[in-house]
Amino acid sequence: MLSCLTLAACGSAKESGPPADVIEYELFPSTREVTPAQLEALTSSDEEGVIVFAEEPPGFEDLEPGQVLLAQASEKLPAGLLRVVGSVERDGGVLTLRTGAAPLQAAFRKLHVKMQRDATIGEGRFTPAAGMRNVVRSETQGLTVDKGKGEQKRRFEIIVFDGDDDPETKNNKVEIDALLGGGYTYEISLDIEWGEVWLIPAKVSACMAAAVVGDDCNPEDFLPELRSTFTVDPYVFMDVNVWGAATLDFKKELDVGKIELTPILLFPLVFMPTVDIVASVEGGASARFEVGVAANAELETSVTVSTKTGGVPVYAPPKLKDWHFDPRPPVVDLHASAEAKVGARLGISLYGMAGPYARMSGVARIDAAPLENPCWKLHFALESELGARITTPRLPFVGYVKLLDWHIAPFRPIDEEVDSGACILPPDPPNPPGSGPTPSAFRSPPFPPWSKNLGGDVDATFAPPAGDFLSGAPDLVPAIDGRWIASGSFANALHKIDGNGSIVWTSRLANESGLTLRPLRSVPAYDAGVLALLRPEAMPDSFVLAHVEQSGKLSWARGYELPASCNAEATHLMRDASTGFVVLGRCKGSGDGWMIQVSERGEIVRARTLAEEGAIATVPTAGTVADGELVVAGTLVHSGGEPEWAFASRFDADGEPGVSTTFTCASRVAMAVTAAAPSENGGVTLVGEANGPGLVARLRKDGGVGFVRFPNLGIGTRDWFSVSSVAELPVTGMVFAASTRKTAETAPPSLVVAGLDGAGRTMWSRGFSLDSRTLTWPALRLTDDGGVFLSAVAGPEGGREGDLFAMKLHAKDGNVGDGSAVASEEVALADYDCMIDSKSFQPMLGALDVTTRTVTLHRQ
Repeated sequence: MLSCLTLAACGSAKESGPPADVIEYELFPSTREVTPAQLEALTSSDEEGVIVFAEEPPGFEDLEPGQVLLAQASEKLPAGLLRVVGSVERDGGVLTLRTGAAPLQAAFRKLHVKMQRDATIGEGRFTPAAGMRNVVRSETQGLTVDKGKGEQKRRFEIIVFDGDDDPETKNNKVEIDALLGGGYTYEISLDIEWGEVWLIPAKVSACMAAAVVGDDCNPEDFLPELRSTFTVDPYVFMDVNVWGAATLDFKKELDVGKIELTPILLFPLVFMPTVDIVASVEGGASARFEVGVAANAELETSVTVSTKTGGVPVYAPPKLKDWHFDPRPPVVDLHASAEAKVGARLGISLYGMAGPYARMSGVARIDAAPLENPCWKLHFALESELGARITTPRLPFVGYVKLLDWHIAPFRPIDEEVDSGACILPPDPPNPPGSGPTPSAFRSPPFPPWSKNLGGDVDATFAPPAGDFLSGAPDLVPAIDGRWIASGSFANALHKIDGNGSIVWTSRLANESGLTLRPLRSVPAYDAGVLALLRPEAMPDSFVLAHVEQSGKLSWARGYELPASCNAEATHLMRDASTGFVVLGRCKGSGDGWMIQVSERGEIVRARTLAEEGAIATVPTAGTVADGELVVAGTLVHSGGEPEWAFASRFDADGEPGVSTTFTCASRVAMAVTAAAPSENGGVTLVGEANGPGLVARLRKDGGVGFVRFPNLGIGTRDWFSVSSVAELPVTGMVFAASTRKTAETAPPSLVVAGLDGAGRTMWSRGFSLDSRTLTWPALRLTDDGGVFLSAVAGPEGGREGDLFAMKLHAKDGNVGDGSAVASEEVALADYDCMIDSKSFQPMLGALDVTTRTVTLHRQ
């Protein structure tokens, strides 16, 4: 059948009117046009391609696999129908067809289409994307007309993160406020030509039918060229604003939602235009920022792609026809870095198959630095992206058959500094948020110290009595809103704590059996959330990773299963040097350690075992990033009564091993590393315990041992002193926290916090205790106002299994103030004198099989 139609377009934004639609086509005889009468018996058509008729439609008696069904859009088939039959099943009068996607070339012997349309952001119904319903608000503004084009605008208010889910609090969130208007004038052409082929080749029909039922066949290998040209002229109004505060670097991509536009019916073709609202935001640690720019712009560009050119397009870069912008004066503190990008992506699909797309985004960025002049700079950019994706709809068993997927790198026809200004600097300007105190804040902290019993959801009876932290050391990490997240194997839940020592929320996560998964560690995620390492309970997984939003809401969770022979135990979670994470652990079966690197979404990047030649067990328990390298630390166990050795191995961005060092004190027998922190000049500080005394060691970047100290309060048969957390001071030296017990005394285990100089020598040390109650498992962090924020666990009391405890001390001397909830006194630390043996080694890396799955958890 040969048809040639010329149609007038419905509606236009151009006064002169668009060119007429053109469609010329010829169907193969094997293409069956399904009539409205035949569709009356249709009862269902699902995404898997199963089409069911209550009774066999007239004319379907000779329907067979390999034939193509073509139907116009209707109430039952909103996107029309273009499917290839894989199998035909008749049962009691019911007709069931198992179908797959049919490429255009399988239905049309010849096709030539050309049309022009307008798509405006203000039309259609907006639907928030999954997971965005509670964080995005959209409203339509009034209609204005500029250059003959309707500019009905939509406002989008998007909460990137909110630290406490409270709309009344403002300094613990980042929010985007964007007003988008205008739209796109676009033209599409499609061309197919089989030449002298008059019947669909049998091998093509057979291949398509085979693909439907799961056989290995790709119809792309037998199809002629499909050529498409997409010309698009965006005319946009964008007013992009971002404001908030963050104490950590962050970056987040957001699919905000979709605007469904009216389908375009060009018989027998059905085009489905949509506009996706997309956004991204990134920034550095900033106390406070607010930035916004409004802009109008009009561009033109085009791209021609073909399935037979290896994905190489003919591309016309964007031409800027007209533009202007209007910046608003920014509000910034002395340190600010933030960029917001919001835009609309026009996509045109045919019979549900993806087609060409174009995106136009507005980008607003603020940079402020107190020691530069000008002190702040405001940038604005328009960013254009153009691409095409020619694919089939979803095929059973094999998914989507992608015929072509191509896009240009984002192009910025406008990228300019639109405003700048000076700052009035105070005599002692602050450091960027989260980077520690200035020298003056360290010398004279402006806050009164305090200590508090927070209650919370912890189990102090679960804590090992003798400092064994292999089951998960205490953990305290900064949240992006300036608060803190506390976790550890003693915890039943993640706890968010504010700077005044109040619990903002707890998040206890349980599996489908209702069993609680203890959060062993947590780290700030780059998308402004929190990633937690959970110990599975009655689950096949070796460990679980859960992503939690700043409000405590669970985003996603994945389980990871290592081979049964490994008998895996996860010990540590850390960020890598990029945007991913690393989980450390040991195989209790083989003795090997392991390290698994995952992406920001939890997908496995690489998984390897870790061992040292001659060691019967390699136990990685801590890690950090120092000078762009991943540092993994832990313990090496050898046979024959040889003492344990502490180790640290460095890895580059590609996972290749660099310098590795191991050291021991022979008289201490055991060496356990509980925490690691980057130090000056790319070095690393390790802390832990050494079978009685504590352990504090400094390793240089080249692997050399700077010093090893063994702080203690006296070494008896059952005495122990276990350092579980350390923070490097921005001036010089460090502060650590330890759990300690003196067997000769009747007092319960308690805490010690100490300040050391750059060589590891004690400058001050204080003990902290509760009357007739244990106080152990401390973790600490420096604060920007010259303090040390510390969390710990108080032992059982009054029927409770334990309480979370918090203190804020002066970092210069450990002062906790008068009237504190804890007893505090100066203590004298000794240093166990020992000859250190050290050597370099080459870690042995092996392949590790890990399977991963999505797991269902719920917040209790």
